[in-house]
Amino acid sequence: MTRLGPRLFLLLTVAIVGITVAYDILRLQRERQAVIAQLEREATLVARAVEGPLQFWLRTGNRAELERLLGDIRDAKGATCVGIYDPGGTLNLASAAEPEDAATPAGCPETLEAMTVAEDILSRWSPLGTFHILAPLTREGSRVATLKLVLPSTLITDPIRRQRDVVLVERGLVLAAIGLTLWLAISLGVSRPIRRLMGGVEEIARGNLEARIDVKGRTEIGDLALAFNRMAESLREAQRQSQAEEDRRLALERQLRHADKLAVIGKLASELAHEVGTPLNVISGRARLLRREFADSDPRTENLDVIRNQVDRISRVIRRFLELARSPKMEKERVDLPAIVREVAAFVAPELRKRQARLLLSLPAALPPVTADPDGLSQVLLNLIMNAMTAVAAGGRIEVTMAPVERSAPAGEGSPVPGIEIRVSDTGHGIHPAILPQVFEPFFTTKPGEGTGLGLSICRDIIRDHGGEITADSRPGEGTTVRIWLPATAHEAPHEPATHPDR
Repeated sequence: MTRLGPRLFLLLTVAIVGITVAYDILRLQRERQAVIAQLEREATLVARAVEGPLQFWLRTGNRAELERLLGDIRDAKGATCVGIYDPGGTLNLASAAEPEDAATPAGCPETLEAMTVAEDILSRWSPLGTFHILAPLTREGSRVATLKLVLPSTLITDPIRRQRDVVLVERGLVLAAIGLTLWLAISLGVSRPIRRLMGGVEEIARGNLEARIDVKGRTEIGDLALAFNRMAESLREAQRQSQAEEDRRLALERQLRHADKLAVIGKLASELAHEVGTPLNVISGRARLLRREFADSDPRTENLDVIRNQVDRISRVIRRFLELARSPKMEKERVDLPAIVREVAAFVAPELRKRQARLLLSLPAALPPVTADPDGLSQVLLNLIMNAMTAVAAGGRIEVTMAPVERSAPAGEGSPVPGIEIRVSDTGHGIHPAILPQVFEPFFTTKPGEGTGLGLSICRDIIRDHGGEITADSRPGEGTTVRIWLPATAHEAPHEPATHPDR
């Protein structure tokens, strides 16, 4: 594939060389004409100088002075011959140089060629390779003789040759400078932008719709780059919309599967509550009666306590099944989030002391108001703090922080939505990245044999019912952070709860 840059450079170079060659030819022709005109002017001056001695010779017949003058003129001009011819064209007097070799013409011809006797100066090339100049000699305005100068061709060709050499050097330098300038201009102004366009097209072809071309200058190529960027932006927007549609479809499918799962769980929970609840109540009641009949020191009381604890655990599992199967009824009101956090912290304080863990609270002085169900939020915070306590070792740390945070409006429409972010962080063992996306799924647990896997799923549903979001970040060996975002109540001034000291 022939590239545009080299082709454009070659075409422009050929055009520039053609123009400069034509200009130089005309320049050398004008130089040649100027040299000949200079020689003709000098011949005219020589003729004026010869007219005085010529008149003296014609009056007195003494030609010595004229011969001496002709010799001086021949030597000064480097002429082959200087001669004087009468009006009829016959040679009267001449001064000629000795020929250097047989090929060099000797002397002046005896007669002038026909049609060369003129009233004005005349110059021409001889077939013998010499240059002849004829100048009329006058007396009182009438031509009385003709002066002929036979000059070697080198008087004309040598200046022309020197001028040609100068022109060649100048033109070589100028063409080199023009060529370098053209190459840089084409490379920077044409080839490089086109390569950037090709790179952008290849990125788009590979699926990278984020590719953009840096536009420099308002040229046609710059306009093409702008059009390419607009096309890439349109493709990315179309891909984003398509992805959003796909995400909505997948979310709807997940919701439908979740609803089917909850329906099954609801039926199962109802059956369990009916079929298992009554026998469990009988077992628990009988164990309680037997426990009263034995003294506290009786070793059989320990087994009765185990029976009662396990019955209570099964009952809690059944109740959680029922809670998961039916949407809890939320009674929302304007709540004091710091007060709810302090209440939960006070509730778990004994367990914290038992586990030798610390709970640190960071509650800002001013927060946007939130409308929520206080019992639901208490349940969420209690579940998260209890999970954190089971994850940290003795001396570990749990932090609960709050801060005003704005979230982008759905689909980027409208202004950001104000709200509050609650973070529950711990310094526990963390959660492996492979299972982190599953922690909010029903029945998923990292504590086999201890939990039901319904706590975080219920927390997620409660937060969603409040129009909020709940997410989890974790690094194995460093700890876990759960973030809850709740939208603020619109058109109400923030309340200012006091900052609670760290616990």
